[in-house]
Amino acid sequence: MRPAPQLDLFCKPFDPSFKDRFDPGELESLTHACSTDPDTCRISSGDGIVYKTLGRLKRGEQGVSLEELLAEIGMQKSLKPMFRRGFRDHYTRMGLLGLA
Repeated sequence: MRPAPQLDLFCKPFDPSFKDRFDPGELESLTHACSTDPDTCRISSGDGIVYKTLGRLKRGEQGVSLEELLAEIGMQKSLKPMFRRGFRDHYTRMGLLGLA
């Protein structure tokens, strides 16, 4: 688990309710991903706030959907919309545009 000061520092540029919108594991994962080289760490989620945050931080390339991960290993599976690339793209764009 990341120390609270690192999580607080990560959340500082955002509005005060930002931290409360995350599952603790998502917030920790984002904090880690955004403190590493974008080419070496990606994050996958079924929660739009994760992709919005990456978009807002201009780190959208670090987001990856479960659909994309499965395709990388040659698997195709019927997935709920929240696990598809379109979902990731939509919320990343929202973050880039600064939309809530």
